[in-house]
Amino acid sequence: MAFKMKGKSPMMKALIGKQKNLPDHLKQKILDAPETPMKSKEDRIRGRKGGTVKNVTERLNEGDYKSARLERRGNVAGSKGKKAKAKRLRRKADESSQKFFKDQVERRREK
Repeated sequence: MAFKMKGKSPMMKALIGKQKNLPDHLKQKILDAPETPMKSKEDRIRGRKGGTVKNVTERLNEGDYKSARLERRGNVAGSKGKKAKAKRLRRKADESSQKFFKDQVERRREK
């Protein structure tokens, strides 16, 4: 059989195990649900550790997604032993963070 690049639609999704014994409204919810849940923007930035890194989590809580992403990349580079790259990314994250807060102050003044 030839390989096909098409993904499976939710209509083709089969009920598993004893799910066929459930009430009709629950069966329909199972069939309508996506195969995999969408990750939020914060979860994608945090990566595999799930936000256990303090500096990334603090920036995400402030709403500064760009510098959080740079900080995470710096953490990964540092753990791989690439000290120069980690230092450059952290410096870039700090610059981005300063710009973010400067923009926040300007927005508050406009209001």
